[in-house]
Amino acid sequence: MVILYDSSVLAYATDFDLTVDKNVIEVTTLASDGWKEFKVDMKEWSVSCSGAVTVTDASGLIDYDALMYDIKNNDIAITVAIKPDITSNKYEEGSAYIKSIKETGSVGDKMTFSVEFQGTGSLTTKTVV
Repeated sequence: MVILYDSSVLAYATDFDLTVDKNVIEVTTLASDGWKEFKVDMKEWSVSCSGAVTVTDASGLIDYDALMYDIKNNDIAITVAIKPDITSNKYEEGSAYIKSIKETGSVGDKMTFSVEFQGTGSLTTKTVV
């Protein structure tokens, strides 16, 4: 998974969970002949990733500190691109808010963090050209 921030690479995730939900509402009437009927209402999506690696060199990648700054100080949606298979030419992309960040570590071990994004608006399938 690649996380984009203003078209710059923010981080690469070693694993992720993408959830797309479709809410359904009951629309049963007397004419439903004893069967419940449903209709699609709203859809939503979210993605969480862990093991994200950021680089703090002159490569132009944005580091973890920028991500932490944004969750505390900016309430703007960022672009999230989800491409689970690097050999594929298709990926999912949408705008999302940073919902949470969790940093984990222990003595003698590397520091990792996980991030959860809440999508706002549609999630679109795109093709790399």
